[in-house]
Amino acid sequence: MKALAVVVVALLFAGCSQELPTSPMQSAQSAHPVTTEATRVGRGRAVVPPAGCADVSGIYDVVYEGHCPTGVYLASWELRQNGCAFSANINPDLPTVRGTVKGSAIDLSLRNGFTACMYTLDGTGSVSNGVIRATLTGPTSGPCCGSGIDTVSLVATRR
Repeated sequence: MKALAVVVVALLFAGCSQELPTSPMQSAQSAHPVTTEATRVGRGRAVVPPAGCADVSGIYDVVYEGHCPTGVYLASWELRQNGCAFSANINPDLPTVRGTVKGSAIDLSLRNGFTACMYTLDGTGSVSNGVIRATLTGPTSGPCCGSGIDTVSLVATRR
């Protein structure tokens, strides 16, 4: 009976074993497909925007000018695009960035409702050569901005 148990364990071990990679690079190559810009920003495949919609996917550094302290807003965006719509990674405790692009015109929304610095900003802008320029207006509240309406101008530059 012990001999049978040893044989079964040996067969299971032999059937489950595989050759392990000898370097981290070999491991990464065998475990993952080739990473492209499209997969790096979270898409499973490259999605070419439809004709008439500029490609705004990528990582941006953003500079703001307005009443609220600039630290209230996201300093960088990682935009994903699906058709003519785009958004930044959605994290429950971080502000959101969403919009649509038609040609070089952009409709943009910035929202933050999860911290003491709340804002709901909407506006329009344009994209050209990897730079988004927009002006947004909307209500703010909380100790960071105070309560009222703020107008924010921003320039987002693709890395």
